[in-house]
Amino acid sequence: MGEAVCFKKVAKKKKTVRKQPSKKKLRGLSRLKLRCTCTRRKRNKESKKVITFKKKPCATGPRGPQGSPGVQGAQGPSGPQGQLGLSGPQGSQGLQGLQGLQGLQGLQGSQGLQGSQGLQGIQGPPGPPGPAIISDIIILPTAQRYFYMVTSDVQSRATIPANEFTDDEGVHITAFPNNGLNSYTNLYINGMLQESSIYRLSEDALLITLNNQSIYSNTPIILESVSFSAQIIS
Repeated sequence: MGEAVCFKKVAKKKKTVRKQPSKKKLRGLSRLKLRCTCTRRKRNKESKKVITFKKKPCATGPRGPQGSPGVQGAQGPSGPQGQLGLSGPQGSQGLQGLQGLQGLQGLQGSQGLQGSQGLQGIQGPPGPPGPAIISDIIILPTAQRYFYMVTSDVQSRATIPANEFTDDEGVHITAFPNNGLNSYTNLYINGMLQESSIYRLSEDALLITLNNQSIYSNTPIILESVSFSAQIIS
């Protein structure tokens, strides 16, 4: 707050303004005779007088109430960045975070070097037998025929012992050969091949079932036995 001033007791200062002559007038005056230099100097001295008045201090009035704060001004421009402060002490280690999701599988790497050979394992069980390799096989059939001549008429059923049959050489046999899976027999009565269901052959005899039919005397009966054997040629 400045000092209070009483405007009633202060007079206005009178300022005299001296008019400067123009260049044209100065030129004209230089030509004239200087007759009235004294009067001009007196006038100039009189015009320089200034009336001053002494100021009397006025009584200071009571201080008025404080005014309300004004409106906040606009924010000024940001100042330059300060210097970097010193690094603070390291804090304690935080808690371990949750495990993240599994990442994508990476690319397959290059093949490594071949390792050393391992120990020999235990021998496994034997496998099933493979097929036999046979270079060549020859099948040899063998046929034997036995003959009998009926001495008397026979009806329904007839049993003829093996020792009454003769072979191809006319020699009586003692038994029929054992027929296996590799052989078969044929029965001919009077030159006609018969069904296998009407007779049964054993080593000792031939049994014939006639089904109410008759075999007359002097009718030839031929029993043929055919067997097969295999011979391997290496």
